[in-house]
Amino acid sequence: MKLTDTFVSGLSENYRTVAFTIFAELIGNVSGHSESQILGFAALQKYGGKKKHIQTVVSDSGLGIAKTLRPSLEQHYPYLHELYECENIESDIGLVIEVLTKGEISRFGAGRGLGFKSSREQAMKFDATLSIRQKSFSLEFVYKDGALVEVNKDLDLVRIYGSHVCFDFNC
Repeated sequence: MKLTDTFVSGLSENYRTVAFTIFAELIGNVSGHSESQILGFAALQKYGGKKKHIQTVVSDSGLGIAKTLRPSLEQHYPYLHELYECENIESDIGLVIEVLTKGEISRFGAGRGLGFKSSREQAMKFDATLSIRQKSFSLEFVYKDGALVEVNKDLDLVRIYGSHVCFDFNC
C-alpha cells in the first residue's frame, strides 16, 4: 500500500504495522459504513518545525459514527442503547468515546468492530494523538506511555458531515 510505504519512509520501519493497520482498517470502515455516495479519502502529511510529526487522516462524508451505530444498539448492545439512545450531542459524544476507547462495537454485532480498536491499539504504542471530527464536535484522545491520559472535547463546531479520523505521530 503506497500510503503505508510513504508513512514508513517518513519515520522508520518500526511503524509499518501501525501504518498498515490504520489505513487498512479505517479505509475499510469508510467503504463499509459511511453510506455516502461521495468517495472518502486517506492522506498523510509530514510536518517540520518545533513539533515534527506525521499526520494521517481518513475521511468520509457519511452518516457519522453515532448515527451509523445507534439503530443496532438495542439489538446488539442493550447496555449502550440504554446509555445513548437519545439523539443529541452529549449522547453522540458518549457513544463515540465508547467506540474509540473500547472498540468491538459494530452495527453488525459481536465479532466485528475491530477497526477502531486495532488502529487505536497500534497508535497507542507510539503515543500518537487520535482526533475524530463528527458533525458538530471533535474529540482528541491523548496517549502517553501507551495509556489514554485525556480526552479533549471541542463543541459547537461548524457542521460537516461524515467521520474524519486523524492520527498524529511525533517524529
